[in-house]
Amino acid sequence: MNYSKSDKKTFRFNFWKDRFWLWFLLLPIGISCWIFPICFSINFRTDFPTLSSLFLFLFFAGIPCFLAGWIFIYQVMVWFYMQVTIDNNWIIARYPMQYLPIIPKIYKIYIPRIERIEYGSSFGWGFAFNLYYRDEKNYLNCFPLPIFRFNREYGKAIDSILQKVDPEQEKFFQTERIKNAIIKTTLGENSNKKSIKRNAFSILNLFLKILIMACVCWICVSNIWIIYSVFPQNPAAHFAAFGSGMLLAFLGLFGKYPFLGQLLIWVFGKNIIILVLNSLFQIQADILFMNAPDWVNKMFAFLNLKPLDTSFVNYLFYPILVLSIVISLQKILKRLRSA
Repeated sequence: MNYSKSDKKTFRFNFWKDRFWLWFLLLPIGISCWIFPICFSINFRTDFPTLSSLFLFLFFAGIPCFLAGWIFIYQVMVWFYMQVTIDNNWIIARYPMQYLPIIPKIYKIYIPRIERIEYGSSFGWGFAFNLYYRDEKNYLNCFPLPIFRFNREYGKAIDSILQKVDPEQEKFFQTERIKNAIIKTTLGENSNKKSIKRNAFSILNLFLKILIMACVCWICVSNIWIIYSVFPQNPAAHFAAFGSGMLLAFLGLFGKYPFLGQLLIWVFGKNIIILVLNSLFQIQADILFMNAPDWVNKMFAFLNLKPLDTSFVNYLFYPILVLSIVISLQKILKRLRSA
């Protein structure tokens, strides 16, 4: 391949406009998620058998920490590595590997082999151009090419490739763009009402997402608190408590089915909690009771209420039920928005 400087163009994401600066601010969280299990494994000691303790550590601590850190590190590596170079005959894309984002990967596509271009999405990049092309074995493959929204030259380069690949498709897209412009002009009077409605739905959706995160954190932290109160000197149990808390939080996904999900959790939820805590930690969650923190009881005393004490199973059951209700509300809100 011989490139000429006049024909070769390179495109990247915009650090500020594409909001990658936010991921850089959050990067220490991702790094700590990867480093913490490694540091902890050096001093990892437990009374369990070696194989069992290794399984508990990897499944309940290593994998969740790796996935949590991967989210932050992958987004930062996307800004570092993601680059698209377009020449007369070639498209060269550099991007981070999916499972090991600190390692870059280069992908080359010969433009004459491209059969069509479609608008789609790709995990981690947002929206993308899906390039369908024939490889050397004449198999049809699809490669998602990122969309650099704030680079007009990039859009022109994709249009020129589209004209080479399928002129009729480009004419169709041009006609559709004209139609969309006419429709937007015609419906301009109603745009304010729609924007107000859309903003209201967005605010409600954001509020529900915050509630979901709060419920999940409450379930995980509560489970760790329960296990710590029973096994204060067992670090392996504490990590397993976080993982089992995540498993219990998955019960809230029954909220994807409004009313039916809450009914299933109400009937079977407590039994599932008892089964998980009994099988993993030999804890009778329906027998053991726990007292609320002192500051909570002081607040109850100020309000002339009895001190709060409840069983372990109830302490975990009601946050899961609330989580399912919030997920159901989010599902209903999504249906109302699409209606």
